[in-house]
Amino acid sequence: MLTFALAAAPATATGQSRDRIYTYQKGQVVDFLFLNQKPGTEQALKEYFGTVFPIAKDAGYTPLPGFRIRQSPTQGNYHPDVLAIASWRSQESRNQAMRAIDNQVPNFHQRRSDIWSTFNMTVYTMQQDVSFAVSEDKLYTLTAYWQEPGSRFGKFKQKWLRETRQAGGQIQLELEDGTSPFGYRYDPDYMAITEWESPAAFKKFNQENLAMDHGSVQHVNQFILDLVPGKK
Repeated sequence: MLTFALAAAPATATGQSRDRIYTYQKGQVVDFLFLNQKPGTEQALKEYFGTVFPIAKDAGYTPLPGFRIRQSPTQGNYHPDVLAIASWRSQESRNQAMRAIDNQVPNFHQRRSDIWSTFNMTVYTMQQDVSFAVSEDKLYTLTAYWQEPGSRFGKFKQKWLRETRQAGGQIQLELEDGTSPFGYRYDPDYMAITEWESPAAFKKFNQENLAMDHGSVQHVNQFILDLVPGKK
């Protein structure tokens, strides 16, 4: 399930004024990629893009503006350098692209391993037209929770949402029911992007969040997201 805070619009991602708007249509598929690139792989990355991207784009792949993750994680032990985001017209177009890439680029997965030290992926299917926005003068965090099996995680999540809103956080995006391709497992039970007015507002909330009862939480990742500057 996916729920967004803003109204829907045609599928695109653009920078207008100080806002970057992400909008998707029902039936589209969105990839969230958490990446760490190895040093000295710039040429290999260029060749990878030149080989793989044309095949993917023919099947409906659209890369979207992503985020840098420069600061140490505020929760959890994983620190990707980048959150990349991409969309597909449909699950079938994505499947078609993967089949074509596997056939035309036999060392596809090995090339990824040679370029990235971590390449974690979650894939979500849009159940409705959805949209969210980010602005250069706000702070954004991504929080991912894995629930403890058999626990009352839903109660924890509702308390987390309530505490977030009371602290002034605006939930821009909620993600559930994602899947990961074989070999790229990153499958939190709940993931959210939250907007904060300032670092101080988030810092205050984070102290309260850490004091919550996490008995129903198996694992957590939380990152501060930095916008990649758009073209002027």
